[in-house]
Order: sequence, then structure tokens, then C-alpha cells
Amino acid sequence: MPTTRTVQTPSLTAAAPTVFTADGTGDKFRIPDSGCFMRITNGGGASITATLDDPTSVSPEGAQSWNPDVQWTVPNGTSRIVRIADAKRFNNAAVDGLASVAWSSATSVTFELYS
Repeated sequence: MPTTRTVQTPSLTAAAPTVFTADGTGDKFRIPDSGCFMRITNGGGASITATLDDPTSVSPEGAQSWNPDVQWTVPNGTSRIVRIADAKRFNNAAVDGLASVAWSSATSVTFELYS
């Protein structure tokens, strides 16, 4: 079962970042209406792909195939940061209003969430 995470809201108090270890079954979090940033760090020996599920976009009429999910590739030994701006697109009302991310591999992968 995917692990539920909380988006951190930094302030002037200089709090320590919350770093999550990727869960091999996936992770869930609520994207604030204002959006959030996700920083993914891959400490593994091979590239990984993170897939953010888009449960709300509908297929265009007559489409042969359709997958509006968003994927990011993170090469081994690097970090990537992405801004997720569209909470309505990714927060899934059927799953407590949470967005879901899946990992091609969770080994040595960490991530941070900031609003």
C-alpha cells in the first residue's frame, strides 16, 4: 500500500527539510491549490522513472491510446526538481484527494515536497 506523505511549507525559521525514502509500492500526497515542488534524488546505480498519476483527464474522442500521466527520468547519482502546479489534475477525489507517484525502482531514491 502506498505511503501517505505531507508537503512541507518552509518559512523564515529555516526548518530542516523532510526527506522521504521512496516506497516501492508508491507514495501519495495532497498537492496544495497553489501547487508544490518535488525534488527527487536518485542515489542508485541506474536511472529511475517517477510517474505522477493523472486520474482526472479524459481521453480525447477517438483516441487509439491515451495516458496523461507525467513521467520524469532521474539519472543515477543526480537530483531533479519539478513544480506540480495543477492540483485539480493530479489530486484524486477517489483516493482521499491525494496525488499518487509510482517509482520504476525505489532503491536509493529519496524525495522532498515543498509548497
